[in-house]
Formats: sequence, C-alpha cells, structure tokens
Amino acid sequence: MRVIILMLILGLNIVNAQENKATKLEYISRNFLDYNFEGIDQVYIFDNNRKSLSVVGNKIDIGKKREKEEQIVTINLESSENEYYFQDKEKQFLFFRDIVIQDVFYVTEKLPIFIWVLIDEFKVIENKKLQKATTTFRGRTYTAWCDLDTPIDQGPWKFNNLPGLAYNIVDETPDFHFEWHLSKLSKVPLKEVPFTIAIPKLNITKTAS
Repeated sequence: MRVIILMLILGLNIVNAQENKATKLEYISRNFLDYNFEGIDQVYIFDNNRKSLSVVGNKIDIGKKREKEEQIVTINLESSENEYYFQDKEKQFLFFRDIVIQDVFYVTEKLPIFIWVLIDEFKVIENKKLQKATTTFRGRTYTAWCDLDTPIDQGPWKFNNLPGLAYNIVDETPDFHFEWHLSKLSKVPLKEVPFTIAIPKLNITKTAS
C-alpha cells in the first residue's frame, strides 16, 4: 500500500512538473516580398496543448545578412513591437497583434481550423521520416512536412491541427510567399512564456470567422 501511495505521489509530481513546462519551437522564418527577410519565430505550446503563443521575431534583409555574415539576427520578446498570435483551442478563439507599416491592430476572431490532407510522399530530415501534408487557407496553399510520431499539432503564425510536428511549412504562392523551418525544439519553464494571454481592453477589432 505504501508503495502504491508513493507511486501516486510521484505521478502527481510528474504531472505538476509537466504542467509547469511549455514546449518551445523555434522556426527560421523567411518572407519573400519586395525584399527578402529572415528571422526567428518562437512558438510556445502550453496548458496541456490547449493554448499556444507564436511570437514573430525581428527580421533582417537576407541580402544584407549574406554581405555581412557576422551579423546576428536579434529577437526581443519583451519588445512591444512584436507581432504575435495567441490560440486557445478550448475557447476556440484567436487573438493577434498585427503591424501594417506603422499601424498596429489588435484582432480577435473565431479560431480558424486548418484542414490538412496527408499526401503519400515522404522525406527524411535529421533522421526523422516526415510525411507531406497540404492545406489551403484564405486563397493560399501551404505544404508542411510533418513527423507524425510527434503529436504536436500547432505551429508558427496561425497554423494548427497539423498531423504532427511540422519541420517545414512553405507557402506555395509564386510571388510574395513565406517559409518556416524548424531549428530547435525544447522544454522551458512556463514562466519563460512572454505571456499567456494579453488582450487589451480597448481597440479590439472583431472579425468574422
């Protein structure tokens, strides 16, 4: 009986320890627009995979980066200038901070659920067998290469409902497109998440789903 009680206590401690951790994904993000930019987006998944926060990292011109290889991409998660996307799967809402030129918009909307279709194509990255999946969202087609053995269904930007951990996500639009490439996966204390939810009381724009 004492052994059983001890095992239960240890089990509870493990659960509590897991609940105090967040899964952190780092993606190299590339924007191919009039100019080409690169940075690092950070994704935090927490609350038993029910919530996630994607913070868009600062970007630098890829051309200038190649000219000055010593230049380092810097990210300031505490900066009030970062775009971010907060998803709550339980309450089914998406809240994000969007920046258009110099204008800042706070938007809350019903969580859009991405429908991914698995394709019978595979490739190997870092000794992981990945399967191709595609989806369409608001006029764009996205391709993701996923590890179906790792049950992480959220990714950078607004991506969710993935069939597994996404190593690559590519926007297939010929011009003005985006890419994300997984560079790091780790567990971090929950206190390292920049915030769990921060919806301003004013200036919230509600949009239709």
